Amino acid sequence: MKLRNIFFIIIPLIISSYTLLAQSNIIAKIGNTELTKDEFRLRYELSPRILSNNFDNTDSLKLKFLYSLVAEKLWAIEALDKGLANTDNFKFYYSPIEKIYVRDELFRIEVKDKVEITDGDISKGMNKYVKILQVSTLASNDSSEIADLYSQLIDVGSIDSILKINPGIIPQSSVVEIKLGDLSDEAIEDKLYRLNLNEFTVPVQNGNNWFIFELAGIKPNILEVSREKLQRDVEEIIRNRKTRNLYNDFYKKYFGGYTLEADKEIFLKLSEKFYNVITTGTNFKVDSNEKYFLTESDIFKVKELLGTGFLNQELFLSKYGPVKVYEFLSDLTIVDVSFDEVTQESVNKVLFNELRRFMQQETVYRIGREMGLEYSGEVKSHLEVWRDNLLTQMLKNSYNLQIDVTENEIIQYYNEAKSDSSLYPRVNLHAISTYSIEQVEEILNLLEDGKRFEQVLSDVKFTEGIYEEEISDFKRLKDYGDVIDIITELKEGEIFGPIKTARGYTIIKVNETTERSDSLMLELKKEKDQIYQRLHYDKLNKLLEDKTIEFANKYVIKITEDFIYSESYSNVNLFVHRYMGFGGRIAAVPFTTPSYKWYYRWKLNSKVNP
Repeated sequence: MKLRNIFFIIIPLIISSYTLLAQSNIIAKIGNTELTKDEFRLRYELSPRILSNNFDNTDSLKLKFLYSLVAEKLWAIEALDKGLANTDNFKFYYSPIEKIYVRDELFRIEVKDKVEITDGDISKGMNKYVKILQVSTLASNDSSEIADLYSQLIDVGSIDSILKINPGIIPQSSVVEIKLGDLSDEAIEDKLYRLNLNEFTVPVQNGNNWFIFELAGIKPNILEVSREKLQRDVEEIIRNRKTRNLYNDFYKKYFGGYTLEADKEIFLKLSEKFYNVITTGTNFKVDSNEKYFLTESDIFKVKELLGTGFLNQELFLSKYGPVKVYEFLSDLTIVDVSFDEVTQESVNKVLFNELRRFMQQETVYRIGREMGLEYSGEVKSHLEVWRDNLLTQMLKNSYNLQIDVTENEIIQYYNEAKSDSSLYPRVNLHAISTYSIEQVEEILNLLEDGKRFEQVLSDVKFTEGIYEEEISDFKRLKDYGDVIDIITELKEGEIFGPIKTARGYTIIKVNETTERSDSLMLELKKEKDQIYQRLHYDKLNKLLEDKTIEFANKYVIKITEDFIYSESYSNVNLFVHRYMGFGGRIAAVPFTTPSYKWYYRWKLNSKVNP
């Protein structure tokens, strides 16, 4: 078995962003647009891509990726020229991407950049890190009660004695182990680490409760790590706590004493529409025990059925103005939504939880918008990449409607296939699909460890929501979009993925690729629909390739390839998601559809007709 090495990585919450589109190191000019080494490196190293056998000829892979990026920018320029960026369809899908980056930038300003760690913090933290405190506690939400207990404690000298005097009366008592970072309040932590054995604190308040702590014992925290590793771990603990506290301070500042309330009647109508769309859709299975994952087509269908009037109704009122139903639907396109069971009650519950999340995140976004963060260089550089990628997809999809396959073409294809069976290869795939990126990570790790593809699910901890199937008809290959060319070029036993599909993410293994023999040609009459799908794809692929060449001539391109051979790049194949500030996650970079064959035709034509 040959495994295309694709490792799945989730970027932590606090990520050091790449700055895109620097003004130097330009490697391509596409009209008035420039492609830099920085953007190329970022997208090449953080995108899933196919690797050639034995990792040979990686320069060729980089060149193909370069031509694909140039093609994407050509299509984006054409889409902008056609005004697609002003369409409702574009705004519907682009808006949540813009909002998540604005929130992330606000997080950087209000939280991440305010975290300061001194040498004193590290020194104090390392002294604490090597000790585990064994602490007895008394707790109460009544300040008078805790004061009375403290008076008794002074008289008897220990919490254990208090328990003997007041059996069954003490509201809460326990012995816990406390390590560095376990408490969010560093001041309380400092008090505990300054205690002598059997010494206790005065009553201290934490949240709505009152506590008295007594140091019952100290255990050494035995660590077999280098001092450098110890220091890094301590710094990470300190950073996380400071980040968490600044995060909480932000919410107290902007949300303290303020309640967001949605229009209940509008929400219930919206939820009812979702329930109807789901239960009448082709993906819904009656009496299924599997989770149902909300699809993009479900959301778009609901959007169409609701109509403009309902979509423009106010769903809730934020401090910064009304928020419409439309904006909530738009937000759902960028999050994973699933239902353990599909009943009206469960749909209400899940969507209400999503609405509560959205109301908070939408308000955070509007705080960032008030600060003009959508115009910051960091946000604009990331959004430009996502904008171009989305525009490219939209414009390419529009050409799909222009393809027409006639009855005569199907007959002609059948006749040619009879004399040349290579025209119609049979591909048999074993596919595993899931909406969960965590499950994708687990599957890829098992495969990387040598687990057989056919047995990998037996070792997956949670298989709920995973779909496993055999695929042997070309019509089903259309589910995989523009990566069909890659799939049909794979050899038996090779694995590719993850591929983004309507069912989330799919990993495939090629079980068999065979050419149809003459004896199988008789089956073609029974496979008219598959022939249609094949012809439709071939014609669309040819049209898109022709259009790319047309755009290259229209907008003029200049490409520098020398850097490919002079600079080193990571050959580890990554599928990277990034956790964003104030919640949410997104692919670190948009997926670039392989599109490079156009370049060879364009280059040849340029030499013939300079």
